[in-house]
Amino acid sequence: MWDVRSVACMTTLDLGPHPANRLDFDPSGTVLGVASNDGTVKMIEVGTGQAAELTAHEDAVQSVLFDRVGEFLVSGGSDGTFRIWS
Repeated sequence: MWDVRSVACMTTLDLGPHPANRLDFDPSGTVLGVASNDGTVKMIEVGTGQAAELTAHEDAVQSVLFDRVGEFLVSGGSDGTFRIWS
């Protein structure tokens, strides 16, 4: 993660061996949602680096998106499904 003002790397997050297909911050900027090729969605606390992993889809997760208030996260997978998380 980069500080865009100083162009300095602030932290590096380990996402594991599978590629990340899409990223989205919650509206507060404190949680990063990661769509992964292994069928999971990772929720990462930006300040601590702590992660929770959701088994989301039968195939690669192609997209993640938080709603405007951060109450819901939608994930879309190559398995043809969308999931809404709260």
